[in-house]
Amino acid sequence: MNPINNLLRLVSVFASARKVSDARASTLIFGDGTRVKHLRSGGDMGVKRVERAMVWLSGNWPEGAIWPDDISRPAPHSPSEVEEAA
Repeated sequence: MNPINNLLRLVSVFASARKVSDARASTLIFGDGTRVKHLRSGGDMGVKRVERAMVWLSGNWPEGAIWPDDISRPAPHSPSEVEEAA
């Protein structure tokens, strides 16, 4: 599976576990309420941004939600480490 599809699967699990909409999850993850909608409609995103989103999700994963076994879970980083990697 490609990285964007993996990210969108994680967003679905995250949003369901947090009981929020895709738009709210998108705002939390990207600071942009339309980014997930853009991706779901076939849009693209750079690798670094996908990686930062995966790290954010890993560090903010809802307690009790199951991270899919077939998607590698990155170690969460502090916000400053994520910014330095950008």
